[in-house]
Amino acid sequence: MQNEREDDRGAWLKIWHFPLVTMCVAATAMIAVLGLSEWVMRFVPEGLDRNVDVIVRYGFTILAAILVYKLVIPRLGAHKHDDLPMRGAISGMSLGLGAGIVVFSCVIAAAAIGGYYTIVGPGSWVDFIEILMTTGLAASVIEEILFRGILFRWLEEFSGSWIALFLSSAIFGFMHLPSDNPNLLIGVIIALEGGMLLTAAYMLTRNLWLAIGLHAGWNIAQAFIWGVPMKGFEFEGLVQGQTSGPAWLSGGTFGMEMSVFGVVVTVTAGLLLLRAAYRKGRFVPPMWKQERS
Repeated sequence: MQNEREDDRGAWLKIWHFPLVTMCVAATAMIAVLGLSEWVMRFVPEGLDRNVDVIVRYGFTILAAILVYKLVIPRLGAHKHDDLPMRGAISGMSLGLGAGIVVFSCVIAAAAIGGYYTIVGPGSWVDFIEILMTTGLAASVIEEILFRGILFRWLEEFSGSWIALFLSSAIFGFMHLPSDNPNLLIGVIIALEGGMLLTAAYMLTRNLWLAIGLHAGWNIAQAFIWGVPMKGFEFEGLVQGQTSGPAWLSGGTFGMEMSVFGVVVTVTAGLLLLRAAYRKGRFVPPMWKQERS
């Protein structure tokens, strides 16, 4: 009888620890806390200063996401691991932030040399807090936890690095399709750029800080430093940037990341990170091959 109970417990543990089951549990926990955060934010009083309102709303959501991650996600799965270790957080995120700014600045430099980007005047700091909190910190922290820290992590454990890289990048691109213009090409480009680059950063370091910094730096460079549209949204940046020429060279209304310059620069950076990860032995075989060996 006792042996039967132990067998039943072992069978349930295998199901509970199965990578795709763990991935669904982790994703559900994170989506639930994001939904709860949105509900709590309804009670923030109206009439606050614009910047204070943004800091309160997005700051709370970021902290809630990190807290739930630290309390729940590292305890899930057969191979328990914390992708947000406090040690190395500042250095990893700072390195990523700088790298993200440099990578997008290379995109701008290439476009400017070709005559497809010009600075037409000075900008201001009026949108800095909004850019920092929304497209900078909130987008990078929440999306990296969801797409790299949960989706890619357990897809990789199940299907191996290559398949997980393809699937998670494709989903990342699809989820960034604009609702008013669900152009498949936009999804493919975002998958190639952000999906591959950010996943490669995670694979290389095996934590989320470099990827979070890269993501934030890329977005801040677009919206604030160089003053170009970011995924169709426009902000007041440090300079008034202006793009011109056909959409495949200027990125059109979506932003410079949709241009050929954005694709070439970011795919090159992503491939370099993937190469470094491969050389360090960071690639994982599929679950069925590990069981066989």
